Amino acid sequence: MTRNDFIRRVEESKPFTAADGATVYELFNPSRSAIKNLSLASGFLETGKDARAHFHKKSEEIYYVLSGQGQIRLGEKKFSISRGDAIFVPVNTAHALANTSQTESLTVLAIESPPYQDNDLFFINE
Repeated sequence: MTRNDFIRRVEESKPFTAADGATVYELFNPSRSAIKNLSLASGFLETGKDARAHFHKKSEEIYYVLSGQGQIRLGEKKFSISRGDAIFVPVNTAHALANTSQTESLTVLAIESPPYQDNDLFFINE
């Protein structure tokens, strides 16, 4: 086994634009590592940007805000969020992040269990 089997760095990951519009650095996912029961990604939104509202039928999530400030929609409610906040997103709960800062990116860690899969992403038509 190598270091990369157990330890990952965001800056060593290749970013991609997720279907919801966020820039994502996938750190651990069963499709690319030995991990089985959860996934971990770092995502960010540039100043003034937001991600499309969606939900997951199988997975629950925890977002942990690493930097910036923004707003999260959970169902019909909206909450202000900032560095140090941990947000639980239950299964089947529509959610969306928005960066409300004009000067700083909103950066979050996203932990999902069962692990993230594209076929468990359902967008809200608004």
